[in-house]
Amino acid sequence: NLEDMSSLLEYHKSAAPDLRLLVLSATNSEKTTINTIDKFVDFGLSSCIVTKVDEAIGLGNIISALSKKSLPISYFTNGTKIPDDLELANSEKLYAYLLVV
Repeated sequence: NLEDMSSLLEYHKSAAPDLRLLVLSATNSEKTTINTIDKFVDFGLSSCIVTKVDEAIGLGNIISALSKKSLPISYFTNGTKIPDDLELANSEKLYAYLLVV
């Protein structure tokens, strides 16, 4: 809700983080992902972490949404064991995930 978002934005401004990563699920639709990004645009997002890559049928929805919003990916998660299943995102990793589908 708007009140919670306002409080979160005020806290964020006082913390002044260097990086602002948004956590997004690879299982969400493109529309849901775009809606989520739009809700957090005032935070000055640096990039995102794409979770649930192992549960997604494909990455088309999330890649399309991120492309439309010009939001880069910093990390993928491919399982529930954090930090073991946290992977640094790069073009080779993305290409490998896209080939699996």
